[in-house]
Order: sequence, then C-alpha cells, then structure tokens
Amino acid sequence: MTEGLQRNLAIRRPMKIALSVVLMGLVLASCGGYPRDIDIDQGLGETDRNLFERAKFDLQRGNITQARLLLQTLIGTYPDSEFTPDAMYAAAESYYRGGTRADMINADYEWTNFQVFFPTSALADDAQMMRAMTHIRQMERADRDPQEALLAERDLETLIANYPDSDLLEETKEKLRAVQDVIAEGWMKIGNHYFTVEVYGAAASRYNDVLETYPDFSGTSEVLYRLGEILRRVGAEDPAATHYARIVREHPSSEFEPDARKRLSELGRPIPEPNEAALVRAEAVPEPEIRSLASRMLGVFGGRPGVSLETTAASILVENPPDSEPGDGEFSVDGVILDVGGPPGGDP
Repeated sequence: MTEGLQRNLAIRRPMKIALSVVLMGLVLASCGGYPRDIDIDQGLGETDRNLFERAKFDLQRGNITQARLLLQTLIGTYPDSEFTPDAMYAAAESYYRGGTRADMINADYEWTNFQVFFPTSALADDAQMMRAMTHIRQMERADRDPQEALLAERDLETLIANYPDSDLLEETKEKLRAVQDVIAEGWMKIGNHYFTVEVYGAAASRYNDVLETYPDFSGTSEVLYRLGEILRRVGAEDPAATHYARIVREHPSSEFEPDARKRLSELGRPIPEPNEAALVRAEAVPEPEIRSLASRMLGVFGGRPGVSLETTAASILVENPPDSEPGDGEFSVDGVILDVGGPPGGDP
C-alpha cells in the first residue's frame, strides 16, 4: 500500500466513523423514544392512526421536521383517512412554526390546500386566519414595502366575507384595522414627502386616496390638516376651511386641532362644536401624538408594525396541564396559538 493511499485511508476512516454515528443517531431518533403504544408498527406498515399519534408526540415536543415527515406520509398514503384533515392542518402549522420566509410561503400554500380539500371543515376559517398571519408576520414598517400588508388585508377581508359566523370575526376586524393603519400610514408618508418638497398635486392625490380608502385611519387628522394647508396655499380657501372644520368637529383630541382652529380664525370662518360621538371616541381611543423629528428618525431603524402576532385561531399545540410531568402533553386543534416571535428573518 502506497504512502499516499495510507494517508487517505487514515483521513477517511474517522470521517466514515463519524458519519455512521450520525446515521445511527437519526435511526434512533426516528425509531425510539415513543411511548410503547405508538412505537414503530411491527407489521407490514404503519397504520394511519399510528402515524398520526407519532406525529402528535413529535409536534408536542418540538420535533417539527420529523413530525412533518410523518404527517406527509399519512396524507400521501391514506388520503381518505379520518386523520387526514387534521394532519393537513398540522403540517401547515409545522411550517408556520419554522419561522423563516420560506416556511411562511409553504404554510400559506398548505393552509390554502386545506381549504380547497376541506372547504366545509370547522377549521376552514382558522386556516384563513392563519394564511393572514403568515403575511402579518412578514409585514414591514409603514415606510417600507407594503406587499405583505396588502396580502394580509386581502386574507382578512376574505375571512370576514366568507365566514360571517366565525368565532374569529372580532379578532379579524381588529387585525384588519391595524393592518390598514400601516398601509394608510405608508401612503400618508409618501404624501408628506411630496408636501415637504412642495409637489402639492402629488401630495394631495395621495392624501385623498387615504381619506377615500381608509376613512378610519388613526392619522386622519394629520391628513386633513396637510390637505387643508395645500388648499390654503393655492388659494382654495373654502375647501381648506372644510378640512380644518372636520378636524375640530371629528378629531377634538388631535394634536392638529389647535392649529385647525387657528386657521379657521385666520380665514374668518366659524369654528364648529366637536361632534358628541367624536368626544366619546376620543375618551376611549385618544388620537396618536405627533412625534418629534428626532423620534421619527429613530423610528426608521427599529420596531415592526403594531399588529399583534397572537391569534386565537386553532393550534396544533395546547398548554400542558399544570400537574403534567416534563415531556407530557396533548395535541389538539382547539388550542390557542400564542406569539411565536418576530417576523421571519427580520428585525426583532
């Protein structure tokens, strides 16, 4: 045996031993550790129940990849099984819990498939909510790309339209308002840029889009004020006064309200009384404060949109009972999904 060959064998032998150890570990991981009643079937093949129980066991313990393989095997081998609907839902959430952008794409695809195959399932509305959540988790700040926010808006609106009796309806409406606030703020920021550089036509167009499309936007008073300022500067005093009056009447707690009153006085126009409903709303939900230039600059570098990452949509995991032993748990599609973290691959 030549010296070169001996040296190659000396290098490769430890590598082969290490590879054997890794493979043995994978085999042990896939063949052991399960309770006796759901361990590897010793017959010709595993039953659908056996596959599902093992997947439940792995999912509850965070063995997501292994559980997904079991679920996919079940779905492919037993398409008519009673376990198939829950297995498809669980496979979709296994991607969602992966957390990467690729996982979000796969989760959305799998929940879409679930709705296609089981449109009358009691979990169809939950799947729709979770499709929206895949986009909510990827949403960027208002001054960034709005694509994921627009997709989340679409999915939430679909849930409201297609599942009017869903238990998730109120949560859906709350999330939709929050998502639309991010979209509207993004449009307003574009308008503000044009306003700053005095391209008033482009600014007014963007502001009007916000008022028409998102009338419940939390920053409506700022949009009204800036639009009033544009109209005043180009000599359209009557419509400008209309916008200032709306701020006083409909947004009495707004930071723009004092300036709107001042403008009305300068234009010699009457100052209206605040709307009673607006006063009640202002006490319940105060208008957002205007941030200083410094805080706005700092905001560019941190945070994510203020849309909750928590949902009460059905989950593949439930909390362990208080008296459970470590490792004990239960698999269910009636649980509650808690906040699983920030956006995939993004800022905290």
